[in-house]
Amino acid sequence: MNGIVFTMGLPGVGKTTLLKKVERYLKPTHPYHHNLCPTASRFFEAFSYLINKTTQVVMGESILAAICGVVSEGCPCGITSMRIHSKTIEGRIPVSPCVYLHDYKVGNLLTDDIFEIVNSPSFKAFRHRRKEIPKKCHELNCKYLESCRGGCAARAYLVNGDLNELDPYCPTIYEMSGFPLPEFPSSVVVGHEGTRVHENYLCTWIGKPI
Repeated sequence: MNGIVFTMGLPGVGKTTLLKKVERYLKPTHPYHHNLCPTASRFFEAFSYLINKTTQVVMGESILAAICGVVSEGCPCGITSMRIHSKTIEGRIPVSPCVYLHDYKVGNLLTDDIFEIVNSPSFKAFRHRRKEIPKKCHELNCKYLESCRGGCAARAYLVNGDLNELDPYCPTIYEMSGFPLPEFPSSVVVGHEGTRVHENYLCTWIGKPI
């Protein structure tokens, strides 16, 4: 999820108009986004409100899944997610394990075997992060460890410059700083049948108004 776009309560404003300009405040892909990122307090307050006012369609943000008691395997990047980039001026079509992390793009889909690409060091780095979980998570003795697994890899890298850092919205760090989490439901049911397109693809959240 990049930013939170609301269309409810805005008669006459269509989704197309709102989505002409999308700012990735929760995935700061440009340096100027860093000053626009919501604080941890705003992040948790906003999602507390949204989750309590909606039925859950997709709970792909592993941080939120862990807090709400939803089974999660962590960030899907490099495992069930990848991005096929546009053709470069050199004529290559590189692939990256994460939609947002261009620094990790690798290979050429026109000439390389896809299995060679997904077994490249770039992809292995993401799989290692999810399997082993960042060292700092273990050091915190985090109660969300198994479901959160370090949170969003892209956000960790884009904010901290290191894939194996913690998600900047780490709930344990937030609580250890003396800030109690706002009210979240302790056992959320993700209410839909089948698999939605964003499941196991992006660290995202989708809710349906009650």
